[in-house]
Amino acid sequence: KLQFLYFIGLNMVLNILAAAAAVAIIPQCQTALDAWCNSDVSCLHAMPAGATLYARNSTAEGSGTSEYRCYTAASLSPDKRHYSNGTQYCSRNSQLTAQLQGCEIGTKYTEVFVPNELGYPCIRIPAIMKTSTNRLLAFAECRNFTGDGCEPVTHTSHLNRNRDICGKYSDDLGKTWSPLRTLWKGAMQPAPVWSDLLNATVMQFNDLEDNIYQSVSSDNGRTWSDRQQVYGVVKSMVGPGVGLQLKQSNNRLMFIGHQGAYTFDTVWYSNDGKTYNQSTVSMIHMDEAQLVELPSGIVVANMRNDHITECKCRATSYSTDGGRTFSKLTYDPTLTSPICQATIITTKSGKVVFANPASTTSRTTGTVRVGVEGSQPGQILWQSSKLIWQAEYGYSCLTRLAADTQVGLLWETSGPQCTGTGASCRTVFSVVNV
Repeated sequence: KLQFLYFIGLNMVLNILAAAAAVAIIPQCQTALDAWCNSDVSCLHAMPAGATLYARNSTAEGSGTSEYRCYTAASLSPDKRHYSNGTQYCSRNSQLTAQLQGCEIGTKYTEVFVPNELGYPCIRIPAIMKTSTNRLLAFAECRNFTGDGCEPVTHTSHLNRNRDICGKYSDDLGKTWSPLRTLWKGAMQPAPVWSDLLNATVMQFNDLEDNIYQSVSSDNGRTWSDRQQVYGVVKSMVGPGVGLQLKQSNNRLMFIGHQGAYTFDTVWYSNDGKTYNQSTVSMIHMDEAQLVELPSGIVVANMRNDHITECKCRATSYSTDGGRTFSKLTYDPTLTSPICQATIITTKSGKVVFANPASTTSRTTGTVRVGVEGSQPGQILWQSSKLIWQAEYGYSCLTRLAADTQVGLLWETSGPQCTGTGASCRTVFSVVNV
């Protein structure tokens, strides 16, 4: 009898301790987590018919470690606050953690590219732009292979490592997206830009041999011209990201690319959208890069590097002559990076907007920074930052929107379709106030 009373008392103490240790979540986020557990992407199908699942940060059978799981009422305590007994639950810690962080930060997103669309197990390397009619065009590499940050839970095996460029469009500010289309076979590294001179969208990309090609669309991305090889430029990997149209240099088009891994970056430009000249300066030991035009007309190259300085941050170089020459390299200590691609644009009003995973060790902590041009050539003074996503955050691409107080952000992350071992399994879109 004493042993029985001791057992009951111990259980009461454990329950009280477990309840006290329960993770406090704001009500609207708890509702969102519960809804996720009861959606098709969780383990609802494996539970008893008619069961309702509850998202809780608690323990499990044979495990004293608390993490986020989806539990049935039968496996929870009477107050449904913590695990009690049984095996009617499933562990979904990474997915529920990401859902919670997004809810608490206030970031809303729409899925754009997910694994296995059109039979492609992985869709990576996003690019996005706005046309003159405010249509958003989103592009990415549609890959026949997994890995490189993308490990979907299920996928179709392929016998090759080929990839194509695919795309979608949105006419409602990214709320909904068209079905996926394959646009160019055997292609990668999409880098689109709007050309006022041509009144068209210009797309540059690579074939699988790293040759550069260009295609043009005059009807908002519905149809595209035959690809034409770009000559006069050293063989380079374009972008990834977008091209640049210079407002201070008669709508000159500019692109930046890298030759090999951390070998050098180079810039090429065109005054007619057809023939290209290459910059006389190469940025040694740089990699994936983007260009931005400051209000003064100075062009800044913002570049990935292999943490070759103590700041573990982005490298920059600027041009005062429309891209013909560039300054010596400098490093921006504000723009910390885990060795990853990043994105940078200006708004119509001249604000500079930058986004990347703002960590020196992992592709997490997706952050958008806003700054203005400084008094020194190529200088950007960063004034504010906004955390977009605390969890997995990979490659991304910014675009202007119709409202100058907002930008669009297309960014890679993990999700319920992913194993949680990479930051680039699916791609989502967010509208960010700047």
